[in-house]
Amino acid sequence: GALRNLACDDSDNQNIVARAGAVEPLLQLLKTGDDKGKTQAAGALRNLACNDDYRSEIVGAGAVEDLVHLILTGGANGKNQAAGALSELARDYNNRILIARAGAVDALVQLLHTGDLNGKTRAGGALGNLAVNNDNEIAIGRSGAVEPLVELLSTGDDEAKIESMNALSNLAVHKDNKTTIANAGAIEPLVHLSRTAVKKARTRAQEVLKRLSEIKEIVIAIESARANCMPQSLTIPDAARLGRPRN
Repeated sequence: GALRNLACDDSDNQNIVARAGAVEPLLQLLKTGDDKGKTQAAGALRNLACNDDYRSEIVGAGAVEDLVHLILTGGANGKNQAAGALSELARDYNNRILIARAGAVDALVQLLHTGDLNGKTRAGGALGNLAVNNDNEIAIGRSGAVEPLVELLSTGDDEAKIESMNALSNLAVHKDNKTTIANAGAIEPLVHLSRTAVKKARTRAQEVLKRLSEIKEIVIAIESARANCMPQSLTIPDAARLGRPRN
């Protein structure tokens, strides 16, 4: 726990911890410790992985398989810390491939379905980072991740919604995923969030809608959802005049 707290959000402390040789004992604790120890190790590795310099070292030392195993077998906090660690490690392109090969996609999708809100948020973040890879993007789109990501648009807090939309935006680069996302019911909550959410969430919603709009049928659905989201006192002709330059 002390190493986890020491490394948190402080690059100088992260350097001290890593250079002191802490990665190997943390990996040993992650492999052989009790649930509390594994949770603390995953949290410390997550904080170290916030530093670009140590992601490759952590992955190269064999952390990924044990983090995936913790997602599948740990307690709620252990699952959440492990998903958060994978999310940070997946910021590096080469790590995305290794993490996916270790079975992380299925484990993260399971956490999306069964975890608490924090776990679902961390899983969404990890899947979003993994999706910045063509093969992973296709695999995640076919894994059953889209439906629980879309559900978070309505049931999550602001952080969960933003992580979900980051993932959906990255998945929506692929044509087949655009259709999957639309068919999962994403259009109406995205349109709603694009108008009513906090600024960062509004921006993310607009990004996802823009990517989905590359398919004509989805454009029609988006336009319909936007019309249905108008205040009842505003008629469609009135809405059509909004935004027109005044004479």
